[in-house]
Amino acid sequence: MQGRTRTVYTRDRERLLVRQWDPKGKVRFVACVAHGGAEHSGRYARVAGWLTDLGGVVFAPDHRGQGQSDGTPGHVSSFSVYGDDIEDVCASVADALPADCQPDAVPWFFYGHSMGALIGLTYLLDRGSEHPFVGGIFSAPLLGLKMKVPAYKRIVGELAARIIPRLTLPAGIPPEAICRDNDEIARYRNDPHRVTKVSAQWFVSMNEAITRVEQELMRLTLPMLWYIGLADQICDPAEQQRMFATLPNPAGNDQTLHRFEGYYHELHNEPELLRKPVRDLAVSWVRERLQQVEASDP
Repeated sequence: MQGRTRTVYTRDRERLLVRQWDPKGKVRFVACVAHGGAEHSGRYARVAGWLTDLGGVVFAPDHRGQGQSDGTPGHVSSFSVYGDDIEDVCASVADALPADCQPDAVPWFFYGHSMGALIGLTYLLDRGSEHPFVGGIFSAPLLGLKMKVPAYKRIVGELAARIIPRLTLPAGIPPEAICRDNDEIARYRNDPHRVTKVSAQWFVSMNEAITRVEQELMRLTLPMLWYIGLADQICDPAEQQRMFATLPNPAGNDQTLHRFEGYYHELHNEPELLRKPVRDLAVSWVRERLQQVEASDP
């Protein structure tokens, strides 16, 4: 599905490429999609299609240092900077949308995959109630690496972050670990816009963000759907489940964790028959919350 692109400048004047997909009929909601690490928003046309079919305007930035956005490739000084970028992109998109697409007119949802889910969780912790979203979907959130980093590499990375924070090293994500669809694996391997390295400071910032979510996740009361693949070779499903279990009142706050047995990291890019239950889950979750909102409108 073809989208259109726009340019958004962040508060520190970095240029971000933002993709947008529009529904064919009436707009029922707006969704912000945050992609994972070592990829870009152009890989989310499929997810955007799920949401536009429901009546959603969908927009997705390439994070700074990723895809076709500005910034040192694979580098960020803190995950809070990604959160600031999300805020700036939301404001810019809202300014360009008509009045009937504003957060006070239709629901806004967040969808984040992997690193994008971690960005979303830290963003929500930073903003408290000061954000436009009424709910969020978090796919395979980056809350611990399944591919463990040797202790000596962790120490070297932490030292490098203090001395040469922009020093980059291979991200180490084998294409065959993302999913089991051979066409998707080939596209990922040959993608010219995929950043394949991360900086020492990015690695330290990732660990700081994970620690923060571990310590503060219980503060979030936003309705959330988490879904994970139990055969994920990139992000650790045990850590995802452990942290979700710290939420104090998931039933009361409409917070759900769904496990897909045998699924890899990019659940939305698994082979078609496996992909359908993921699509059905995400679409049903959004549809149910839309119906709740629309039923409460006078």
